Amino acid sequence: MLKKAITFTLAMAVFATAFHAWLISSESLMGFSFLWMYLLLTVLTLGLYILVSNIHKKSPNKAGLSFLVGSTIKMLVALSFIIPFVLGGGPESKLFVVHFIIPYFVFLIVELFWVFRILRS
Repeated sequence: MLKKAITFTLAMAVFATAFHAWLISSESLMGFSFLWMYLLLTVLTLGLYILVSNIHKKSPNKAGLSFLVGSTIKMLVALSFIIPFVLGGGPESKLFVVHFIIPYFVFLIVELFWVFRILRS
């Protein structure tokens, strides 16, 4: 199950990154910071899969708690990534927040789907 989750998430990340790049190709404000954003979200999501899967194998009763802790850590790391752009001010700060929130929730939905499947197995 873990291999399927990793493969699907990597494929989704590549597709989402390409689609996002196509959407913002005319905007010069974003630059390539969105690539780092997708890389960060992908790595954090895959790390959460591995964490939940390993804890589920050792102690199935604690796997749900590990997901909650991992999701909280993922949110804090993501916020620490976005704060410098927000505090920088200017018109690109609001634009960057919008371009960050949408992929974050897409990754969260995919993450929830696969973590629930890992927990059910």
